[in-house]
Amino acid sequence: TRATDATRVDENGLIEDVLSNVPRIDYTGGGCPHILAEPQRTNLITYSSDFSQWTEVGSPTLTPDYGLSPDGTENSTRVQLNTNDRIASIFSASGDITFSVYLKGSGVITLRDNTNVYRQDVTLTSEWARYDLYFNATITSVQVQNQTASAVDCELWGAQCEVGSYSTSYIPTNGEAGGVTRN
Repeated sequence: TRATDATRVDENGLIEDVLSNVPRIDYTGGGCPHILAEPQRTNLITYSSDFSQWTEVGSPTLTPDYGLSPDGTENSTRVQLNTNDRIASIFSASGDITFSVYLKGSGVITLRDNTNVYRQDVTLTSEWARYDLYFNATITSVQVQNQTASAVDCELWGAQCEVGSYSTSYIPTNGEAGGVTRN
């Protein structure tokens, strides 16, 4: 049983909602589907796909509802970043933490914590992919930043930060204080 709605990857490769107490048949990676059973997790990011609600540093340009996202709707956000521009989601967490986000575009983008100690440089492609950054620390934000000398033009969707050593299925949030928990 699961007392909350949850997401899965359907047979077309799109992320879709599944009602509470309905088994999730997941097609992540294509091929043979499997029943998706996961531990309870909370997405600590208050706005998982509305990046206009994130804190902007520098002069990034954000265009909401720009293109088709991994759920098949036109709700990705185009983010254009000059050198050292970044956007950040502010919250507090400590311990084993995994930050994940769906990205596509051109250039190299950096996923990082507020200290820039934990970071991952991602070379973007024209296809959606989910990227994860794991760290064990106390943090006050996660950030998407351009740390290169060239401008970066990308699309973002489905950001998630959860306490745990690996990412789980996407948990959408839309302004809920403290995030959203999937049972």
